[in-house]
Amino acid sequence: MSVQALRRPIGPADLDAGLAAGLPLPAAQGDAPAGLAPLRPAPRLVEAPAAAAPPLNERSLGEEIHPAVYGVAFGAALWIVAVYGAVFLGAPEAMMMLAISLGFLVMYAGTPIVMWRTGRAPAAARTGRRFADFARARLETWTGVVHGSEAAVQIVTIPVGLAVAATGIALAIVGAR
Repeated sequence: MSVQALRRPIGPADLDAGLAAGLPLPAAQGDAPAGLAPLRPAPRLVEAPAAAAPPLNERSLGEEIHPAVYGVAFGAALWIVAVYGAVFLGAPEAMMMLAISLGFLVMYAGTPIVMWRTGRAPAAARTGRRFADFARARLETWTGVVHGSEAAVQIVTIPVGLAVAATGIALAIVGAR
């Protein structure tokens, strides 16, 4: 870029390009020495104060989720192990892998259960809240507010999808034998 290009007057297209790039706005043309426009800082956005909700780290989202949602996720994981156990019942090599998978299932499902039993009971268990009430309730998450039904779908989609896929794979293996 030449010096002459730098000394040309600033036009509306330059302002739009500069704003898009995050550059500060030029000051009034009368303040500019010899055809150059001095720069002034861009206006700052002022953020509104946040609502006085308790921080998420002081409350547990797990207390707001209905226990049936966790039951579905655990049941789907158990279904995967059961399906593969039924398909590979006769293969001793596969039994070792199933034992390892069952160990992982116990570890991943058992840790939250032990923590739940030693800590506070979930809100749904304390109040006896029905699943229909949970599905209509609004839950605050890290990314915003969702309905209980949306949270339930998000939590169980992957485990149930994997259980359906495992069933399909098992049927394909049985069909190929």
